Amino acid sequence: MITLTSTVATVCLPRAASTGSPARAPLPAAARDLVASARRSLTEAVIASTPCERYAAAHLAALRAAAAVLAARSQPTGKRRRQVRSVWVVLPEVAIEFTEWAIFFAASA
Repeated sequence: MITLTSTVATVCLPRAASTGSPARAPLPAAARDLVASARRSLTEAVIASTPCERYAAAHLAALRAAAAVLAARSQPTGKRRRQVRSVWVVLPEVAIEFTEWAIFFAASA
């Protein structure tokens, strides 16, 4: 299972068709900002003094990491705006390798 936090920047990158390895295209600024924000939230989780604070900060980090993946990988369709959906519903559609994490976090959201 791929972790949301330690590999999100690499996984956000589109895959090169010939090699399957991450392409070296730069991440959009929004994705970079979300990854940085997720890392800060993880730091807050590590130093949190109560389990409730730790959980809230870790869950926020996961939301931000998932949003970074969506910011880097999703393609606007140009159609009318769809109904608002949870990041945990959209993530597996955009990055199937995160399906297990999406199910896990959706269950506790």
